[in-house]
Amino acid sequence: MKMKNNYPADVAELRKRDESLAIENATHLSEHRAPLLSKAPRQTLHELRSHQIELEMQNEELRRAQVELTQIMLNISKREQRRIGEDLHDGLGQQLAAVELMCSSLQNDIPASLPELKGRMAQMTQFLREAIQQVRMLSHDLIEFRLTTHGLPDALAKLAQNISSLGAVQCRFVCPAPVSFNDTAIATQLYHIAQEAVHNAVKHAQASLVTILLTQQDETSLQVSDDGKGLPCLMPPNAGMGLQVMKHRANIIGARLKLESSPGHGVIVTCALQEN
Repeated sequence: MKMKNNYPADVAELRKRDESLAIENATHLSEHRAPLLSKAPRQTLHELRSHQIELEMQNEELRRAQVELTQIMLNISKREQRRIGEDLHDGLGQQLAAVELMCSSLQNDIPASLPELKGRMAQMTQFLREAIQQVRMLSHDLIEFRLTTHGLPDALAKLAQNISSLGAVQCRFVCPAPVSFNDTAIATQLYHIAQEAVHNAVKHAQASLVTILLTQQDETSLQVSDDGKGLPCLMPPNAGMGLQVMKHRANIIGARLKLESSPGHGVIVTCALQEN
């Protein structure tokens, strides 16, 4: 009878001990699993952040490589332009000058009794002088030169004057207020951008008026506009080598280049440079 009285008490005590052990084990397990569960997301975020930093570094290296490649291309182009400019000036220019002198001499040798022939020779001499002037202008544009910090407005004014002197297109330069740069490289690149835009307008746009506008307020803005036929709505992706060169030059100095055009309404090329 004593065994019957104690058995239920022992079973109850064992059950109580099992429940206590179960609770203790569950608590212990949760304490060990919680750090593991919380560590996994933190580790994943850390890995993602590391990958992001690595991609940003690769993108920066790629950007620097593109800038260096662009600079190399422009340097090669500059050297080639200089060579062509020197060949024009020293070769073709000198030959034309010699022919012009010969024509002047022949004009003086023609007797006054042949006024028609004398007039034709005078006209031929004038054509040669104009050709020599154009060759000199082309060679000057192609040969590398350096601008001073205050020289960009003067250089752009001279560019407009030279284009207008050809007679086919009127080119004007507008600069409402004084403009200067701390870096002559910026001024030089802006000049070449304007030069390319003006030449494109003269050669391809069938324009009668080209305007170069230079302003410097919150940002430096160089704008070249024409009243020509404009660009077609659809252009091949690789069209416009001149436009690509202008974009490269703008990228080198950290400027933004924008092209606006519609058929029959001319072209506006704007290069904007934020002041530091």
